[in-house]
Amino acid sequence: MQKSLSEMAAFIKGLIPRTIPESYELLPEFERIADEKTVKNSIIAFRDFMLGLYDRLIADAHLYESPQKVEKPENATHTSTAGNHPLLTHTKSILINIGYHGQLDENGNSLVFTDMQSLTTVISVDGSVKRAKISAPKIIESLKFLENCGVCFTGIDLKAKKPDILNINTLIITYPDNPAVLIGLKAMAVAQRDLQLVGNDDIFLRCDYRALKMESSDALDIIKDFTNPLNDEVRNLIVKLHNKCLEKGLSCTTSVKYMRIRSTYFYKSRAIWDITATVNYGYRLYIKAKNTDLYADLIKSFPKDLQEKIARGYGCDKKRFGTQCRHGCHGFSFILDKSVLNISQYLEAWLDREYQCCYK
Repeated sequence: MQKSLSEMAAFIKGLIPRTIPESYELLPEFERIADEKTVKNSIIAFRDFMLGLYDRLIADAHLYESPQKVEKPENATHTSTAGNHPLLTHTKSILINIGYHGQLDENGNSLVFTDMQSLTTVISVDGSVKRAKISAPKIIESLKFLENCGVCFTGIDLKAKKPDILNINTLIITYPDNPAVLIGLKAMAVAQRDLQLVGNDDIFLRCDYRALKMESSDALDIIKDFTNPLNDEVRNLIVKLHNKCLEKGLSCTTSVKYMRIRSTYFYKSRAIWDITATVNYGYRLYIKAKNTDLYADLIKSFPKDLQEKIARGYGCDKKRFGTQCRHGCHGFSFILDKSVLNISQYLEAWLDREYQCCYK
């Protein structure tokens, strides 16, 4: 199930942190780009630029939508942008290539770019270079899109019938609305290429400033960021469940793989429940309960539809229930919208009892 370009853009926009603190300590390699305060401010400027870029994608997606490809079954749950939405993945790669290889002028007001062949390089979700190349017409398409987003390119006439991008010597990139964006672009490009960690894909597209930090990030801060699109009451419920879980001695890990964000709560090595966000299936809570037979009395106090859901069990959606995959192998699935508030007290009681069983 492939979502449209506008849906993908809206989903990624929702993952971008709305609040970026000033108190974090910057990794020393980024102070080679500019002083710490300038880099931090430029990351905020770049964040704002990316929010505007996604707004443009959402508004103009119909101009760039490509025929949808049929996904292979084994990749059906991978919501990577690569291959599915060429404009997005090409524009991402071109921005990273410009930021990574371009040289800032002494005032940080422009990027001077001379390695035109590197514009063809496709950057994977983990920051590595792929074998595939971006064709000249696709590069021009992305440059024209970026021009519509306020980026200016000197050294090429994008209005020409067939701009010869690969045979020009120098491209100068500016962003008149806020030149600080260029420093942020360079910093995030370096982070994507050189500091990518396993389980933290596409930090550039998400403008994940945490990749630039010296210190580790608090799990709750990450959760608050990626659940930003949710209703405030639902977010408060997630925070409540998170805090109670940690009070019980469980641990939490967060990972991003192919634009699938997942925060999982463990007792020792056993996953108990998690929160997952994907463009295909939205925001969901999964409870991987294994001891329901030990507290049947509690389950009998739940609403009838919840009792029936628990009685059915969980597992592979396709094999067990003959329905489309919604990651049912990860547990009992609940959509994180206002409807979950109607059963929140029962979910809390259920998790409490499952925790108790772990300690016996």
